[in-house]
Amino acid sequence: MPVGTAWERKSVRSNVLTSGYACRDGIPGKDKMEMTMKITGTGMRIPAQLFVLLTVVLIGASCASGPQQAADRRPGEAPLWMLDLQSTYPEDQFVAAVEFGSSERDARNLATGALARRFNLNVESNVEVQERIQQITRESEFYAQEETDSLKTVNTSTGNIEFANLEFSDTFTDPRGRVHVVAYLNRSETGQIYRKRIQKDARLIRSLVQRSQNADTNLIRFALLDTALTISRNGDQLVSLLEIIHPGMAAIAAAELNSPVLLELRDDAAGEIAYRISIAGDEDGKLESTAASVLSDFGIYPSPGGSLVFTISVLSEEVEVNPQFKSLRWTLSANLADDNGVSIVNLHKESRENAISISEAKAFSLVAIEKSLAREFGGKFTAWIDSISLGL
Repeated sequence: MPVGTAWERKSVRSNVLTSGYACRDGIPGKDKMEMTMKITGTGMRIPAQLFVLLTVVLIGASCASGPQQAADRRPGEAPLWMLDLQSTYPEDQFVAAVEFGSSERDARNLATGALARRFNLNVESNVEVQERIQQITRESEFYAQEETDSLKTVNTSTGNIEFANLEFSDTFTDPRGRVHVVAYLNRSETGQIYRKRIQKDARLIRSLVQRSQNADTNLIRFALLDTALTISRNGDQLVSLLEIIHPGMAAIAAAELNSPVLLELRDDAAGEIAYRISIAGDEDGKLESTAASVLSDFGIYPSPGGSLVFTISVLSEEVEVNPQFKSLRWTLSANLADDNGVSIVNLHKESRENAISISEAKAFSLVAIEKSLAREFGGKFTAWIDSISLGL
């Protein structure tokens, strides 16, 4: 090649990166030659050294976020995680558990349960709070649908844990037909998900507290603060999960929540509210304590001069259904009205209890009525609170 003529060794033309050697100043030589990468069809060139560096960085980044898999495993050969879980799922990057079952579904459920047990010593959940939070996130426009769909609820001995970003390895079936699988959480990725959720919760809490300061009545102020307290308590559980998944993020997230202060604010608001109670049909006087506990759980207590009115009526009658048993049909009506006489919560329920004697049937009826008051009436009051706070 004549001196002064630039030259280039080109690869076959395609719409991909191609390489070649270019000579500057027309003088080929080690000190004047550089390898370049050409993007065919664009005329763009980048130094090959930079291309290689970028390639290595991109490959490394893609590998760093996932478990380390063995690329040369032969068909039928057990994966490395069967012998050493941390060889594929290092403890500093993952929270992982391996289990086996009779099917992939069975193995996944067992592995998820084993993973959840790693959190039992640190995380205790309130099922009622979780059910209320699920309702809020499902129906409130403040939370996106994908945030709810991405959570998997796992039952544990201390309650329920909601896992985000739960993933599973490929399965391995051993010679005995047992299916093995790993359930795992990527610490960094999952920590970010919980961190963002806590940030969103904190923004909503701040908004509810600000609205409570301008509320027209003590009852509305109480409702806004009670919803804020519930969201904060759920955030506390997420922080507890973060303490295991990503302790560094947990410390930052905890500073955004302040449940003790919210509890004090909520109780102060509840202290400005009281109710009068009237019960009809409670022959043994056993329903009053149950009725009182429904609202005392919210920090609201009875008082002769209370602005709210809580009325309960119970009707019962013997009916003949089966000559071998005694049957008692009962009807429960419960209503809570505000200081203007407007009904806030109303419950009407009918049922029947059967027993060997009428006294046993009455006892069974009382238990059923108490459960209806505690669960259903209390649930309706909670739903009213959140409807005021979030427009549900």
